[in-house]
Amino acid sequence: MSKENKKRMVLIMAVGIFIICGICRADGDEKSKRVVVRVAKEIQGEVAGISKDSIAIIYNRNEATGEEYEMSFPVAKEVDIVHKKSINEIAVGDTVNVQYEETTEKSAEDKEKDLEIKRQVKVITFLRPAVRTPEPLETDVEEEETPFKPLKTQ
Repeated sequence: MSKENKKRMVLIMAVGIFIICGICRADGDEKSKRVVVRVAKEIQGEVAGISKDSIAIIYNRNEATGEEYEMSFPVAKEVDIVHKKSINEIAVGDTVNVQYEETTEKSAEDKEKDLEIKRQVKVITFLRPAVRTPEPLETDVEEEETPFKPLKTQ
């Protein structure tokens, strides 16, 4: 290899490293332009669904239109349960209060647009059990389906 070819190779390698460093720096700047906001929130409502690792709460009902507004939360094992020993004792229809932390990641340029929202449950407080309605009693007597009685003959 000649001396000029070596100089060209070194120059090409230097330019390549410069370009790669510029790309890495631009990528790092984009990540640093994100703003993370943490807010403690609370919601109260009726349990719509529950499992060992999640809970769904109906927090608003519109009886006139039949609309229900529901939120679902992942539940970690270390969540505090107040008035019950474990999450297994809470049933669908029970009223609970859920305290959670909402973490919102926003872009610094576009403050209106949320990049990511995460909710982490801190405390579940059991308030009251579901209202149980008694089941109707079943009768053993079957009613006749014919609305008339047969005529007696002599």
